[in-house]
Amino acid sequence: MTDVTVAAVCSGINDSCSLAVYLTGVQQVTVGLGTMVMMPVIGNLSDRYGIKALLTLPMCLSILPPAILGYRRDTNFFYAFYITKTLFDMVCRGAVDCLSQAYVAKNVQGKKRIAMFGVLAGVKKISGVFATFSARFLPVASTFQLDKE
Repeated sequence: MTDVTVAAVCSGINDSCSLAVYLTGVQQVTVGLGTMVMMPVIGNLSDRYGIKALLTLPMCLSILPPAILGYRRDTNFFYAFYITKTLFDMVCRGAVDCLSQAYVAKNVQGKKRIAMFGVLAGVKKISGVFATFSARFLPVASTFQLDKE
């Protein structure tokens, strides 16, 4: 992601670009503060509309920013990606984990509950391992097959 940010924001063959560092810092602060505000709102909405219904919101929203960046990587599309990712991460970051754990806590009874929390944590960890392996060992040409214009 760092290479994409530097390539989209910085011009020339300069190895250092302070704008990329500032954009990353602004994004992290904005997402952190936004998540702090949005988590109680998401919890309240999940009580009102249901956990499963609200779990689809962050899942669907998290698809759009990578799709924008996958379509094209020029400067304008990068800024569109940056803005949507920042806004959507305020809602999505942590919401999937919290809502899925709340769903398990609500719907699994007795001694099976702790095992299901373990299964949930295992699925999350193994998906991260497979994502890392696929990013490391698959060639870029087979993962990003979109035409460049």
